[in-house]
Amino acid sequence: MESARPATDADLPALGRLATEARAEMRNKRGGDVLHRLDRNREDPQSGIERRLEDSAGTVVVGCIDDTPVGFGTMTVRNAADGRPHAVVDALYVDPGARSVGVGEAMIVGAIAVREDELLLVQRANPPGAGRWTLPGGRVEAGESIVAAVVREFFEETGLEAVCGPLRGWVERLGVDHHFVILDFEVTLLSDGEPTAGSDAAAAEWVGLDDFAGRELADGLLEFLVEHGIVDDVEVVLEN
Repeated sequence: MESARPATDADLPALGRLATEARAEMRNKRGGDVLHRLDRNREDPQSGIERRLEDSAGTVVVGCIDDTPVGFGTMTVRNAADGRPHAVVDALYVDPGARSVGVGEAMIVGAIAVREDELLLVQRANPPGAGRWTLPGGRVEAGESIVAAVVREFFEETGLEAVCGPLRGWVERLGVDHHFVILDFEVTLLSDGEPTAGSDAAAAEWVGLDDFAGRELADGLLEFLVEHGIVDDVEVVLEN
């Protein structure tokens, strides 16, 4: 994929075709026949996409090459036990012929690891955003699930093992040479070790949730953290 955007009603014919292909591919995988029998939209996949577009709690993203839809993802926003909204990825599919065309350029994952009152951040070693601090993460590789990408990227950049939890939020980042859709997931650490920077990270540190002053953060990161309740107040964080 080269780009991704929110889907519209005009995308329904293409999304219906892609959803049909996704179900056919799923049936050939282990356990796929069971999932197919449980799928209430198996006879008319396009109607399921259409209902998702009409659902205020649902989100449909379409991936494109030269403005032609070649993939899609669906998410549902639900309230967690603490009352805060969380998004759950329900489906993700890319046409097989498009999986080697810019795969990972549009789909990025990030990991939100909190330890008491600290957030684990990494300093980017490479562009875009070289030198800036952000969440551990990176591109989803061809043939890799989103959950696997979260766990892999987190380990490669911090040296720590973790389990991927729920989706906390997603954002878009645009530039003259890139268009990223970033999915940020909560992660649970499997050990209490200290991070060791690796891969695309120049440094990895636990940072106090009220102490980002003096650090050059990735564009939009602080606003994202405030919007999703990870830190409380932008002004307080920057003043400390």
